[in-house]
Amino acid sequence: MMGLAMRAEFACTMTACITHAVAIVIARIQYLITKPRHSKARASQHKDAPSQIDRNSHAGRYTPHMKMAMILAVLLTGLGTVHAKNHPDVDRAIDMAIRGACGKMSGILTAADLAKVTQLGLAERRIKDITRLGELPNLRRLWLYRNQITDLTPLAKLRKLEVLYLNANQITDLSPLTQCVNLRVLHLGSNRIKDLTPLGRLKGLEKLSVGSNQVTTFQPLAGCIALYELELNNNKAGNLLALANLRNLQWLNISHNPTPNLQPLAGLTKLRALRLDSNQVKDLTPLTNLKELRALFLSRNQVENISALAHLPRLTELDLANNPLKDLKPLANLKKLRSVSLQGCKVTNLRPLRTMLTLQEVKLIGNALLALPEIDQLQKDLPKVNISHNTTRTYIRFTNKTMEPIMISWVNFSGQMETYDSGLRPEGTRQQGTYEGHQWVVSTKAGKEIGRTFATSHITDWLVTPQGVKPTPRK
Repeated sequence: MMGLAMRAEFACTMTACITHAVAIVIARIQYLITKPRHSKARASQHKDAPSQIDRNSHAGRYTPHMKMAMILAVLLTGLGTVHAKNHPDVDRAIDMAIRGACGKMSGILTAADLAKVTQLGLAERRIKDITRLGELPNLRRLWLYRNQITDLTPLAKLRKLEVLYLNANQITDLSPLTQCVNLRVLHLGSNRIKDLTPLGRLKGLEKLSVGSNQVTTFQPLAGCIALYELELNNNKAGNLLALANLRNLQWLNISHNPTPNLQPLAGLTKLRALRLDSNQVKDLTPLTNLKELRALFLSRNQVENISALAHLPRLTELDLANNPLKDLKPLANLKKLRSVSLQGCKVTNLRPLRTMLTLQEVKLIGNALLALPEIDQLQKDLPKVNISHNTTRTYIRFTNKTMEPIMISWVNFSGQMETYDSGLRPEGTRQQGTYEGHQWVVSTKAGKEIGRTFATSHITDWLVTPQGVKPTPRK
C-alpha cells in the first residue's frame, strides 16, 4: 500500500509540473509573437534604411487565429511524445504480477527484487504503457498478447529476453527490438506492422510469427538463417526470394499472400509442414524436392496438375480443396497419406484412392460431377475411411406392415451400422431426416435383414412387409 501511495503522490506532482511547464511555454510564445522587433533609437539612426519591421514584416502580421495555431502546434508536438497511460487498475495488475514473479507481495520493490523476475505473464490486461517492464533486467520470457500496446521502447532494456509474445496489439515500429539480441521466439501476429527491417538484426530467431499484418516484403528476414518455424500468412508480399536462404525451416505458413511463384522454396528440403492457401498458385513443380513434407495445404489456388505431389512420399495430410483439378492419379503413390481434402474440385474418378489403405479421411463435398456409385465403391474398398461427400437434404419414412417390431438403421460413411429405431411397432411410422444417397437397412429385432434402400428426393415413403421394403412414390 505504501508503494501505491508513493506512486500516486509522484503522479500528482508530475501532473502539476507538466501543467506549469505548459503554461510557461504558452506565455513565452505569446511574448515572442507580440515582442517589438526594433527600437525607436535604432530606427532614428537609420532613417534612410528600410525599417527593421519592414525587413521582418511577417512579425506584424500574426492574426489571433495564427497565434492560436502556433500555440497548438507546439503543444501537439509535445503531446506526440507522451506515452499512452494505463488505467490505475491495469497498473495495479502489472504491479501484482511483478510482485508475484519475484515473491514479494508487499513493501518497496528493490533492484534486487526486480532482478529475480525471469518470466512474466501479462496477456489480455488492456495494457497500453509497458514502461515498468524496463526495470526487469533479467526477464527472459514475456507474454503481452491481446493488449493495446503501441510503443515498445521499454523493451530495448531487456537484453536477456528470449521469448516474447506481442500478438494482437497495435504495434507499428519494431525498432526497440533490435536491442533484444537474444530473442529466439517472437510472436507479432495481428498488429499494424509494415516494415520488418529491425528483425534482420535478430540472428538468433528460431520461431517467428508476423501473420495478419501489412508487410509488403520479407527481404529483411533473408539473414535470419536460424529460423525453423515461420508464419507470414495474411500479408501483402508478392515475392518469396528472401526465404530461399532459410534452409533450416521446418514449418512455413505463407498463406494469403500474392505469391504464385514457389521457386524460392525449392531448396527448403527440411520442410515438414507448408501452408500455401490462397496464394494464386498454379505450378507445384518447385515442391518436387521437398521429400520431408508431412503436411501440405494448397486450398483455394489454381492448381490443375498435381504430378509433383507424387514425389512427396512422406505426406500424411493434404488439402487440395477448391482447386480446378480432376486427375487424382499422382496421389496413388502417397502410401502414407491419412487425410485428403478434395472439396470444391472437379473430381469424377476416385479409382486412384481405392488402394490407399492408410487413408482415414476423405473430404469430397462440392464435387458436383462426382457420382454416388464412385463414392459407394470407395467406401466398399476402404470401409474404415470417413468419407464426407456431396449430399442433398431430404427425409425418409418407414411404416411397419409386419406383425412384429422392426429395427431401422443406416450405413454411415465409415461403413458402420447406426440404429435410429430399435423397436418400431406394427403399423407404426418412423420419419427421419437424411441425405440423398444414404443407405438404410430394416431388420427384425433378432437382427435378420428384411431389406435395404437408398434415400432419394423422389421416393421418401417405404412400406416394410415380411417380403421386404416397398417404395410408395410421392404423390
